[in-house]
Amino acid sequence: MASFTGSRSLYVGPDGENDLKPMGMVELIEKEVGLDLYGVKPKEAIKLINAKIGREGGAGNPKEELQACRAAIRALPSSFWSDEVVGVGRNAPANLVRRLAAKPATCGGFTAAVAAPRLNAKAVDTKAVSVTGACTIDGITILTPPGSYNKLDFEIENISRLFGSQRDAEKLGDASFKVASREQVTPGTTVMVCKALQCSARFAALQTPKFLLLGIYSQASPEADILALLEEVRVESTTTPPPEPEPEPEPEAEAEAATVADY
Repeated sequence: MASFTGSRSLYVGPDGENDLKPMGMVELIEKEVGLDLYGVKPKEAIKLINAKIGREGGAGNPKEELQACRAAIRALPSSFWSDEVVGVGRNAPANLVRRLAAKPATCGGFTAAVAAPRLNAKAVDTKAVSVTGACTIDGITILTPPGSYNKLDFEIENISRLFGSQRDAEKLGDASFKVASREQVTPGTTVMVCKALQCSARFAALQTPKFLLLGIYSQASPEADILALLEEVRVESTTTPPPEPEPEPEPEAEAEAATVADY
């Protein structure tokens, strides 16, 4: 049974920023980078934002500086938001989903993500599907919350079959998605992009010999950046994570060890 958490907004690019006043920009950015800027004036907020994202300030007015901050935020890798380690031995669906959806959708991340382990070359484990972000785009439900009408497990199994079949469309939620591209990036690993017919929703899916990982986004999101995020997670999933640091010994244990050594 699929597990769900949270909900997320859609992409806000440079055009969307034009409709925001400086305080609106501050409110948007504080959510994106995890700062508490309530009651902080834009000029002071800019200093705090720059310190958080490692940007040097410029000489523009507050609106221009905030737009420059958001451009820098959009360019940040998704690892800026995530300490979720994926890699060999750690590619559980819940880890993959949290890692792929780490970057906020408003600054170029995925609106929602789904992951499932592969059982074999032709099937995924529909009992171990993990999801973050119930999702509606343009009023069309793409991912529904748990309930009697949720068919995500069945839908993910069908989407997995799209990678190796002649079919070019499949349903996800209330939308039908048509395959736009399929590309083999390494032997046994393929990236597929599909576009909804009823709304501006898109999804990019990565299928490897071990798992299926799917991220949903809107047409407004820069597709090259979206695919770069998916590739970032793909590469991380193939590497061996560093070992966990050993816990510091308790002071009493250190003293006991020193006493034993004296003898």
